Amino acid sequence: MIRSTSRKLLSSWCATRQQTRLKSTATGESSDDLKSIKHIPSVTLVEEEDEAGAAAVALKEDRDPVMIMKNDIFNKYTPKNVTQTRQVWVESLDESDSGLSKDLIPLHPDVWSVKPRLDILWQNIDWQLRYKRVDYDVQKDSKEMHYGGRPWPQKGSGRARHRSRTSPIWNQGGKAHPNRGIKGHYYMLQMDTRIQGLTHALSTKLAQDDLRVVKDLHIPSTDPDYIDRLIDDRCWGISALICDVSDFFPENLTAATEPIQHVNLMPCYGLNVHSILKHKTLVLTVDAVNYLEEKLLYAMNRSDYAEKRIKSSTSGYSLF
Repeated sequence: MIRSTSRKLLSSWCATRQQTRLKSTATGESSDDLKSIKHIPSVTLVEEEDEAGAAAVALKEDRDPVMIMKNDIFNKYTPKNVTQTRQVWVESLDESDSGLSKDLIPLHPDVWSVKPRLDILWQNIDWQLRYKRVDYDVQKDSKEMHYGGRPWPQKGSGRARHRSRTSPIWNQGGKAHPNRGIKGHYYMLQMDTRIQGLTHALSTKLAQDDLRVVKDLHIPSTDPDYIDRLIDDRCWGISALICDVSDFFPENLTAATEPIQHVNLMPCYGLNVHSILKHKTLVLTVDAVNYLEEKLLYAMNRSDYAEKRIKSSTSGYSLF
């Protein structure tokens, strides 16, 4: 009985409340009474904006996504990888953009959708760290030492017989196979391993969400703080590598990144596996993406691939 009575009272109260709201809406009353409603936390009052700002916001929100088509390279090099084509946002280095550009660019699966292999990445890194190593150590054998002679008489002491203290078995003795001077560790990795190293490194950056594609490298300021704020706003990593096709970078970007040790500039023809993995974030321009895809796809699909693979490596050949 009590429950039925309370339900009737609640329903009548809700109907009365709804009629009051309809009347206030029809008469055009002010919405100031919403401020007094404390039991509706989802109510939000938006301040009116000026017409110019509202038009700019509407223009920015209503812009349709723009797909940067690359049918020529997809038709020239048909993807052998059956995975779905990846797409990334094309950002701008302008701070007002806030990285919310709606432009998209597709990436070729044979370059950006490869399953990374640690052994291939390690072969490339080990090659890059070893091929520029040079040993300058000069050692002597037992015949070139400036001292020698028996350590004790050969007979009568009860100890083992030794010919000379410069023998390699003695401490501070001569070397059995000494280094004879400058020796380089240079060797050339096979071409297919180098190509796979680049594709696996680029695919790794894309899979880890550490790849950023920008329209161009023009920034409005030469202040290093502008780059620091940009890195914080875009959530880039602790270090960034910025690459473009040309080795002449914009003046503002060069001046802004010069005092920053964790931001480096590199042309595409110098891009390598060690530098890609050394930096947390890889920033490429649209032209750089097209350049890398064209070079790598041509190298993977060239007609003289087997012959080039043999000639470009040092396996079976003596360098000295």
